[in-house]
Amino acid sequence: MSRNEFLAKMDADIERTGRSIMGVINGFFYTIGQNKREHPDIIISMPLDPDIAQSLLNDVCASLEKGELSEGKTDKVLRGMDAYLLPCTTNLETMHADYVIQADEFYKTNNIKDVKYWQLVLPDARNRFPWDSDYNSNRRMPDQPLFCTSPVSHLSLIHI
Repeated sequence: MSRNEFLAKMDADIERTGRSIMGVINGFFYTIGQNKREHPDIIISMPLDPDIAQSLLNDVCASLEKGELSEGKTDKVLRGMDAYLLPCTTNLETMHADYVIQADEFYKTNNIKDVKYWQLVLPDARNRFPWDSDYNSNRRMPDQPLFCTSPVSHLSLIHI
């Protein structure tokens, strides 16, 4: 597929469904186009099977559009496990240089400013997250780079 054919398909997907889903060589996925509808684009930085990633991203985006999901912890994405939807606020230079290149180009071309990205942070098999000390301790899963701030970093300990 030529570059022009690729861009035409991406534009058609966005017009038809509100988003296009982009896969990155390292197995990560993200949406493009959600910001046209004033919703954040979603990034999954854990390598997944393309069909699973596409299904997750479409379901999350549809739920955001319906108001059924919002920022934070949720049990509405994965059956029997939690997930987090968190704004991308850290490692942004890496995120833009290595992951969301097509989205950045799309928004620049369409003169859309203040683009927001949220990361769908997925748990390991034991429902642990990258900010948990025992996350992925058996190394059965690939690492999940974070572009968001850990929700536990906002918590403070209360001493009685």
